[in-house]
Amino acid sequence: MVNKRKKRKKKSIKQWSITIAFFAVMFRFILWLIKQFYRRVCANACLVIGFFIFIISFGFFLINALFSQIKTHQDVLTDINLALVSVVSEDTILSK
Repeated sequence: MVNKRKKRKKKSIKQWSITIAFFAVMFRFILWLIKQFYRRVCANACLVIGFFIFIISFGFFLINALFSQIKTHQDVLTDINLALVSVVSEDTILSK
């Protein structure tokens, strides 16, 4: 029984070390992004302001396109009428 408990502890330690390593890598990546962003702000503040305005406006357009359409526009976009294959095959040149 003692050996089984030791194996379980080792397995849980390995799982925790993988999780901690993953979060450490993600934290370093986010920290690197913040550093790069700070350098860009110091270099060109107008570019960063324009970038934020673009992100906000793109978000508004995306929300409008996905969720805020009028019911008639949604019906036109989602109501696709497919022609039957037999009707299409009768009208082709090869069938004559």
